[in-house]
Amino acid sequence: MLKQPLIRIGVLGFMLLGSALAFYIISPLFVRATIGYEGWPTLGYMPTRTPRPATATSEPTQTETPQPLTSEFDVTLLEGDASVRLTEGEFYPVAHEGSGTAIVYQIDENDLVLILDEFEVEDGPDLHVYLTSEETIENTSGDDLADGFDLGELKGLDGDQSYDIPSTLDLSEYNSVVIWCVPYQVPFAAAPLQAP
Repeated sequence: MLKQPLIRIGVLGFMLLGSALAFYIISPLFVRATIGYEGWPTLGYMPTRTPRPATATSEPTQTETPQPLTSEFDVTLLEGDASVRLTEGEFYPVAHEGSGTAIVYQIDENDLVLILDEFEVEDGPDLHVYLTSEETIENTSGDDLADGFDLGELKGLDGDQSYDIPSTLDLSEYNSVVIWCVPYQVPFAAAPLQAP
């Protein structure tokens, strides 16, 4: 009589232990962890310029955008007796669409200025205006611009604009104006400079 309850308890214990072990082994087939909605992965935004510091006021502020020189101002400035048109050239597309005219004026004795007249180019990150010794600009990316001289950041994607050229620069060594994408080293558009 004593043996039967012990056998029953042993069989019952073995069955409980076996059931628990079997559930543990096959439970991943039936039980899944649910993760809350995280959204689609996105690329982080990398600004091409340093952001402005936050203002102390909670009211929205409006900052003035510097405007390129207008055609009337350029004509008044450059058609004086002291100005001389030294070189000029039409923009042609290289890696992206671009058009307009690049004109280099000498004002007074030593002051040089580059005018982009009726200029237009496609948008891109960190575009600069360069002078280079190359006569023909190839559609390449990742290569350095030969003897490139940076005149500064492009002031606008379209419209007339001007850039000062240092008087110490020997203009005879430069044959082209290039709109250059600095981070990717890509020429967007170029204009060969020739005497008018």
